Amino acid sequence: MIPELNETDLEYGIIHGNIDDFGVDGNPVAMIKHVPSGLKAECNYDRSWMYNRKIAYGMLCQKVHDYYAVDNSGKIDYTSELLND
Repeated sequence: MIPELNETDLEYGIIHGNIDDFGVDGNPVAMIKHVPSGLKAECNYDRSWMYNRKIAYGMLCQKVHDYYAVDNSGKIDYTSELLND
């Protein structure tokens, strides 16, 4: 079963520090972590941290979906997803 993302399970941040922590043209790197699974998503596409955060959230949603959709054999179980629709 694929869980919904709860705000209480997420940690948001911006990566500070070295010049290496910034992307092209010095774009800030937005980071979101799903605490229960330990999955992270980072984005530095735009100069806007809020826009990068939205993109990172979408990336994290896909990662969490894929993480919980994989069964023990390592294959994605699409049948459980279809049954829940």
